[in-house]
Amino acid sequence: MHGRETQAGQRLGTLAERASTWAIGLAAVSAALAGVKDIIESGQESGGAETLSNAGALLKLAESGIGIAHVLGKMSLLTEFLGQVQSLPGESLITRGAVRTASGVARVIGVSASTVGWVILGLEVLYSAIRSWHDAVVAERKFTDWIGRSCWGTGQSSDGEPLSGIFGQDDVEELRQFYRLFQAPRLEVNVNSPTYDPMGMTVIEAASSEVAIVFPGWQPQVSQFAVNHVYVGGNNVSAKRLSDTAQVEVEEGYGILRYRTDAIGVDSNVNIRYWPDRFADPTCVLHDEATEKRMAQDRIERLEQFQNRQQGSAS
Repeated sequence: MHGRETQAGQRLGTLAERASTWAIGLAAVSAALAGVKDIIESGQESGGAETLSNAGALLKLAESGIGIAHVLGKMSLLTEFLGQVQSLPGESLITRGAVRTASGVARVIGVSASTVGWVILGLEVLYSAIRSWHDAVVAERKFTDWIGRSCWGTGQSSDGEPLSGIFGQDDVEELRQFYRLFQAPRLEVNVNSPTYDPMGMTVIEAASSEVAIVFPGWQPQVSQFAVNHVYVGGNNVSAKRLSDTAQVEVEEGYGILRYRTDAIGVDSNVNIRYWPDRFADPTCVLHDEATEKRMAQDRIERLEQFQNRQQGSAS
């Protein structure tokens, strides 16, 4: 009886060790993807934001390397290889370097899963702090760039780089860009998983998304909006268009539009237009960040198409 209990305990211990190894492996892959993302993002930034993005990427890559080393350490082939390297004869500089490197790697991969988990958790906490710092720098950079473009600015960013789109004496555009800093709408999405019956065989309620669009500085008498939510799934395309101001709830100076949709995942996109004061300035239209990026990409593509047509006609 005691022998069976011992075997059962050993099996459970083995399963727990495998589960922890898989968890660390998945965390390592996720960290590697996040590190690559930060590297790509840093290429589009400058100054302090670029430095912080690179620092975050290094942390993520270090986290990934630790996790991958731990997973590889569970492979017998690697363990045998390191043992052979450590037993190499000779006193040459190359041999001693290889032996010391193999010994160091063996010590690292021999660390317990719990220790590796705590190290990864610590790096994750440090990474979160760096990302918060990065976001604060980016938010401040937007404001300082606006000052640099205004009549009070020098035409340069806080890093000394020249800025495009200088306002000059265009007070109207200057004011509109100021509005964009503080009154641009933002999108918040909460995805609900499908609900199954107690037996888990039938879907009672399909998966859906709860969408909340926040309009800063909303004034029910003069503010207006237009939302176009397009979802592409397989061969089906659905669109939801909203513009009824009566659907907007006012909470502490913010207008909030809430609605539910079956559109889930990256195949859906929401185009938002917001007029803080449609009657006084109907040409002042604000968009959320994602919509602004799509519009900028569309402008670039149209410009490239125009240039291609010009080159084709010239030849």
